[in-house]
Formats: sequence, C-alpha cells, structure tokens
Amino acid sequence: LRQSRKEGGGAKQQAGMSAGYEEQELRRLRPVWEALDMHNYKLACKLTTAALRRHPADTIIAVLKALALVKCGDSKEGEALIEQVRATKPTDPNVLETVTIVYKALNKVDRVTELYQEAWNAKPGNNYLAEHVFFAYVREGRFDEQQQTALRMFKMWPQKHLYYMWRAVSTYLQGRSKKDLMVLAEALVRKACDDESRKELPPNEVELYLQILESQGKHEAMLSALRSPRLIAPLEKPTRANRTAREAALLLRLGRLDEARAEFATLLDEPGGRLDWAWLTGYLDCCPLPEAASQVTEYFEKLQASQQQNRGPHLGMAELEKRLIEKDATHGYAGLTQRLHQYVSAFGTKPSCILDLRPYLLVLAKAPTDKLRDFVLQVPAASDKSDDISMRLFTLHHQIERVLGLHKSKTPEELEALVATFHEKYATFVAAHPPGTADISPADDLVLLASSLLQELFERERTASNFKFHRLFEFQLLRRLCCLVAEYLFRVQVAPVRFRAEPFVFVFFPLCLE
Repeated sequence: LRQSRKEGGGAKQQAGMSAGYEEQELRRLRPVWEALDMHNYKLACKLTTAALRRHPADTIIAVLKALALVKCGDSKEGEALIEQVRATKPTDPNVLETVTIVYKALNKVDRVTELYQEAWNAKPGNNYLAEHVFFAYVREGRFDEQQQTALRMFKMWPQKHLYYMWRAVSTYLQGRSKKDLMVLAEALVRKACDDESRKELPPNEVELYLQILESQGKHEAMLSALRSPRLIAPLEKPTRANRTAREAALLLRLGRLDEARAEFATLLDEPGGRLDWAWLTGYLDCCPLPEAASQVTEYFEKLQASQQQNRGPHLGMAELEKRLIEKDATHGYAGLTQRLHQYVSAFGTKPSCILDLRPYLLVLAKAPTDKLRDFVLQVPAASDKSDDISMRLFTLHHQIERVLGLHKSKTPEELEALVATFHEKYATFVAAHPPGTADISPADDLVLLASSLLQELFERERTASNFKFHRLFEFQLLRRLCCLVAEYLFRVQVAPVRFRAEPFVFVFFPLCLE
C-alpha cells in the first residue's frame, strides 16, 4: 500500500476511501493508513485494536485490523475477523473495497464475487455494485455469469451502451468454445455498429466486429466491413495504411491475387510512407513464381531507385531468389549470391546486417563449399583502421563465415589463432574507443564470436576424450568479460549452466546464446 499524501494516499484509494468521507474519520484513521503504507503492520494492529475498543461497531476499523493481521502472518485470525464483518452484509463501498484487499491477500478471490453479489442483492439499484459484480466474474473467467450480469445491468440501465458491449464481449468469449454463441455475438455487435443514432463508432467496437468475423472465417464479410463507409472512419484514425494492409491481406486469403497485388503496390508506392516488410512479402505472395519473376524484379528495382536508404527492397530481391530456389532446386545460387553482395555493399556497416542476411545465408549454405568460399572472398574487406566501419566489416566477414558453417572445416590450431586475432582486435578497438554506459560497441560481437569458437573447441576435445579444462574457463571468462565491459544486459545475457555427472568429474555445459 503506497500513498500520495496530498490526495489522501494510495492506501486509502486501495481501501476504497471516497472523497466524501468525513474529515473526522480521516483524522482518526490517518495513523493506521500511515502504518500500513510504511509496512509497519504490528503498529497497524495495535492502533486498530485500540480504535476498536473505542468504536466496536465501526466495520472499516475491523477490516483494517484483519488486513494488518494477514500482513503480520496471522491469516486465521484475520480471516475469522473478516468473516464476522461479512456476516453483517455490508454495502458501504469503502468497506467492500477494503474487504476485497484482504481477500486478495488471502488468495481467495472467489469470495470477492460472493461479497459484491450479496451487496448488489441488498441494493439492486446501485450500478457501482453491479459493475463490481461483473468484474469479479471477469477475474474468475466465468464468461456465462458475466454475460448474464451484463444483460441484467443493461435491462436496468438501458441508457448505458457500455453494458450492452460488455454483454457482447462476454458472448464472444463464450463463443470461442460454443460456435452458436459466436453468431449471437456477431448479431449483437452488428446491431451496435448499425445504430444510426450514434454519430461516431469507437474503433474498439469495429475491431471486435472484425475479430468475430475472422474467428468464423467470414473473410468476405470482413472485406465488406472494411469497405463500409461507416466503419472506415474509425479504422483510418490511426493510419489509413493499416486498413489498406488488412484489406490486401484479406484479398490474398480469398485468392483474389490481382486485387491484393494492387493494394500492396499502393502501400509500397506511397510517397514518404513507411515500408513494412509484410507488404513486400505480401506482394511476393500475390505473384506466381517463376512466371512473374521478371515482373517482380523490375518492380523491386524501381523501389530500390526511389528508396535507396531503405533495406526492404534490397532484401526483397534476396527473398525473391530464395523463393525461386525453393520452387526449383536447379535454379542455382548465382542470383542469390549477387543480391546478397549488393545488400552487403549498401548496408554492411549496419548492426542489423547479419540478422537480415541469416535466412538467406542458411539457404546459400547448401551450395558447394568452393562456391561459399568465393562468396565470402567477395564480401567487402575491412581496412586496417581502428574505426567503427572497419570493425563492423571485419565482424560481419567472420559472422557470415560462421553462419555458412565454414569454421567447422578449420583445424583447432586455426581456430585458436582466430580467437587470438579476435582478442587483439577487441582490445585495440576498446582502448581507442571506450564504450559508454548506453552504447553498443561494434567490437562486442567479436567477443560473442570468440566465445562460440572456444565452446566449439571444447566440444571437439570433449568428444575426443582429450578435452582441456582451460577451454571451458576461457569460454566462461570471456562471456563474463562481455557482460562487464559492455555494461548493458539486454544484448548479452549470462546463460544458465547445466551440470552432468561423468566419472570423477563434473562438466559444465553452458547454453549457447547465438
């Protein structure tokens, strides 16, 4: 319980203290609130016990004492006291909400539902209590009861459209397991959307209607809804591209490829707009391959010319070659190699380059080894300068080798020499460019590469029953060094360590994070 002293405190708000609570009562209970806020529950017990002697009929003090007892670890006495309060069938919101806190502390949330149901039965005209009953059922996940509660609330307060939508949402949640109720939920939401007395529809109601249609597989109805003038306005408020993208995806799902391709092209050609990768792949999905390969190539080249700083069209060309290889194994890897070289030449210094290339390098890895070596040799080489660009190109070169699996053909001596080179490069770069507290150093990936090579050496020697423990310790120390030097844990995390028993020795098996 935390409190804001000016507003009366979070503890008081948590307990349901209304703004109109008498000032005298506030002054009398202020020491109790402060004790609870400071987690001084023994003091709160002492204060509430003394207050109950003076005011034995005050239920809010009894509930606060029960809360203090539960927090002190005396759950049985606290629960007994709260049941005595509940036997009086309280309807005061301050008491009810404080009792709710106690039940949550006791991990008995189901009692909260019964508490508010009894209070609402005593005061059926109180919509505040009715809403608490509804949300108590929501917490328990009892969709049928919450639907009946929302229906009863709407009948009692028909001017509250929110209660009508609560009924619709509850019906939809039930419909996920009962298909006939999904039809009812669709009718309820459609009726709300068609109500002409409402000048403007909230976007969340339109989204609910579309979600109900999608769950029933009614894609034509979804498409009609997306093109309805009344439903377009709420969906276009965040961005028009969102509605157009959904319409294009629906057309693709319905098999109307020409219309879908035109919609995706509209999104991709929009001047000054963002270029979503899903739009590029969606455009490719609409094109029959390999028949339309030349048409797609021409279109992507046009996108490259108009959006030279955007990685999407360049990767789109690689994606096209990847799909052509998957369609026809005899297509060859020359086209993919050319597109990847073009991408590296344009964006090789970006930190995300290797992540972008990985799916296509894995396809290229199936090519003959001599072709792979030729590909790596054509990757732009790093200069001898100790700057960011040279370090990123040097790291990228070896990252590509590792993804292609070329390190596996190296001897242990060659791997040791490579790790030593990584150490030297890293030390030189860090000495010249000390990393800041929030900076990602271009040399950090070298540490990950070196640790992976050491792990590979360790695994080779362990399999050959000729392993050396210094490999393992170097690997662990290098990972730890990376965490300490980089000073950001979102990039490098310490992996869990598994233990396995072997004769006379325990061997660590760290989980590789690459």
